[in-house]
Amino acid sequence: MSERDPSLTQPESNMAAVVGIGGLLSIKTQWGYYAPMLSGADSPLSAKERFLPIPDKGLSPFDEMYGQLQEQLTTTYERLEEPVTLFGHSLGGLMATELTLDNPGKVNAVICLAGAQDGIKKLTPTGKILKRFLGNPEHSADLFHDSDMMTEHRERIATEWPSHISLHLISPTYDDLIPAPQGLELELPEGQQPQRRIVVPRLPGVEFGIRARTKDVPNVKWLRPIFPVGHVDIAICPPVIAYTRKVRRTAVESLETATVLQSATAVTMPAAVAA
Repeated sequence: MSERDPSLTQPESNMAAVVGIGGLLSIKTQWGYYAPMLSGADSPLSAKERFLPIPDKGLSPFDEMYGQLQEQLTTTYERLEEPVTLFGHSLGGLMATELTLDNPGKVNAVICLAGAQDGIKKLTPTGKILKRFLGNPEHSADLFHDSDMMTEHRERIATEWPSHISLHLISPTYDDLIPAPQGLELELPEGQQPQRRIVVPRLPGVEFGIRARTKDVPNVKWLRPIFPVGHVDIAICPPVIAYTRKVRRTAVESLETATVLQSATAVTMPAAVAA
């Protein structure tokens, strides 16, 4: 059930271009915080293109914020002329999966860190402080587990998720904003399984509790940091960063394989058919 952390010392080249979407309170200046997740020595994208904060600091209606992110994704895809890996943190994880459902040809993999895939089931003290900080926007009710928006989101994931796009759900051991495992049990269409990872610190007694909590969730594997990881600092957790780079390398290899197969088909195709 455990998984050895990939090395962070591997070269940054040969990784798929990545676009990251921050959490609800992320701002443009937080690029440095997410930089390890979005790095790449030969990335064709600038820092501004690789990191997308939640528009309007989360104060606009969700459809307006989503529309801005979709426009930015389209611009990036048209410039690269190839799909990108989407990384989303917290509310950014919800946005990343929604963008993929609506733009399956522009994405090759999705990584969600503490992603809001399942909705808020209980408003914790931290959540109450966050709502007050934001001015209690009316649209925050859409993020609750039983809201029409979240119910429709889960149904779309379970029936429409593109089979060619891998989905990676990574949850901290305990999430104070949204009780974990947040979205770890998300269902895909029949025959598909997301890659489920839970970040478990190497502390006595913790493993027993996590095993009990995830015993009914299929195929959960662990990422093992030295210290406990929460909702915010999961983005700078070394094993999580290494896992993200591994996903991006796999996306590049899949793209290269598909390109080779397409080229071989074009070469061997009869002239009459090709015409």
